[in-house]
Amino acid sequence: MLHESLKNDAQSTIIDRLRFPLILLVVFIHSFGLPYEGAEPILLHRGLYEIVRTMLSGMIAHSAVPAFFFISGFLMFYRVEDYSLPVYRKKMQKRLYTLLLPYLLWNLVALLAWYLRLRSLGISAHMIQLLYTDKGWLSFLWIFGVVGDANRDILGNVTHLTVPANLPLWYLRDLIVVSLLSPLVYVFIKRGRLVALSLFMLLFLSGIFQNVPGLSSVSIAFYSFGAFFSITRTDFSAFFHRCLGPALFIYVVLLAYMVVNFHENATTLLFPLLRLVGVFVMLGIAERAVRYTLPSLPSVFSESTFFVYAIHYVLFLSFVEKQLGTAFSFADEYGPTIQYLLAPLLKTCIYVGMYVALKRVLPKPLSLFMGRR
Repeated sequence: MLHESLKNDAQSTIIDRLRFPLILLVVFIHSFGLPYEGAEPILLHRGLYEIVRTMLSGMIAHSAVPAFFFISGFLMFYRVEDYSLPVYRKKMQKRLYTLLLPYLLWNLVALLAWYLRLRSLGISAHMIQLLYTDKGWLSFLWIFGVVGDANRDILGNVTHLTVPANLPLWYLRDLIVVSLLSPLVYVFIKRGRLVALSLFMLLFLSGIFQNVPGLSSVSIAFYSFGAFFSITRTDFSAFFHRCLGPALFIYVVLLAYMVVNFHENATTLLFPLLRLVGVFVMLGIAERAVRYTLPSLPSVFSESTFFVYAIHYVLFLSFVEKQLGTAFSFADEYGPTIQYLLAPLLKTCIYVGMYVALKRVLPKPLSLFMGRR
């Protein structure tokens, strides 16, 4: 028997269920530990720890951000009869509060946090100013730094992801840009349907333009993917229900191949495909969880998702890893794996606790940082 929420609005329920697991995966992306630089296959190197963290933080978790773009694209056009100029203007006014204001505030918080860290290391205020303004006074909002491994496209070009001062907010940066361009997305999908969506997705899979600041191919492709279901009035819950089986099989095969052949060029080129199939798997699993009435987490976890997303790279809570390292030092081979798996979970619980406390003590300032009017 189907859950009542599935009969009423499965899509909204799936989105609500998926938010917190997705942000937990984002925390895992930034809890990767020390990278493996060896040339030999990963299976021959450090055993369980290396395999687990490479699969989870280096591969599986990287489908979380595309899934968030999918959700954002879907919600932009959800229950919109005609995406007219008045509708667009109203949505952009709303996003001044829900996207732009939190983006500015959290980047300023990150800038202050970086300043205090550098000052604690003995770096002068003048030197910090030079570091901050090297790419321009407002670079902290756009291209404050470069992170991650090199990305290679099908033409052999190599690029890196650029980020604002609050590193994870590159997603919000690109979301703001693609939201401003949402009328073009609407026209392309409305008229081009599957052809337009396929072109966007091929652009993403090719790796071309994947790291253009504000206009990354991942933002365009998955935002359009979500928009497609709203604009064409297609129920994505039924779609991902049908796709889960084949997608899961392809995903497992891809994941196994990429782990065995880690650091190979073929693995780099297959990475976008893994992220795409991963979105199918995540949405398919969330749909099954709703369909078969699996229990959900308390609402505070979904409610605090944006807070966890915005603060987890500002407040590292590095003491958590240290304490876990001490607690599981006896475990030898399994100790690093246990520490790696538990640290992001414990940190996320602390962030949720901070959110609950701030909501009680400082509800109005918190609402500004959360993008709520």
